[in-house]
Amino acid sequence: MTDGAGDDSAGAGGGADRPFAGLADEPAPLSKHPEGYWELCAADDVPSPGARGFVLDDDGVRVGIVVVRQGQSVRAYVNRCPHLSIPLNLWPDRFLSPDGQGLQCATHGARFRLDDGFCTAGPCKGRFLQPFPLSVKDRKIVALEP
Repeated sequence: MTDGAGDDSAGAGGGADRPFAGLADEPAPLSKHPEGYWELCAADDVPSPGARGFVLDDDGVRVGIVVVRQGQSVRAYVNRCPHLSIPLNLWPDRFLSPDGQGLQCATHGARFRLDDGFCTAGPCKGRFLQPFPLSVKDRKIVALEP
């Protein structure tokens, strides 16, 4: 799986394949299980409502995702704002809008609904975050190959 960026630069946001480049607390990339999935964390490790970021290592390509939880509902999106293809967050796990009702791009303020990633305000209004497939198995959140 690649996102077409292939750029390993550390510019604004670090390039699409380096979603947290330049952050002091860059999450360590998670390796893929031999059966083709990534075990992220226990479901309760993501607050409700809340969001948490992860970096997946997909055969040497790093992919940033944001996992969103609302009650028992858990979903994930590629951590890339559709406006400029930069990460939504500037600091680890800081994704929610001030009112906690949506995701917010820290760079330009675009706001996205939690339940479907639709942009309701900002420079990419009307566009969507790219969903990333997830599953919850035995109370563990697992990212699946797209």
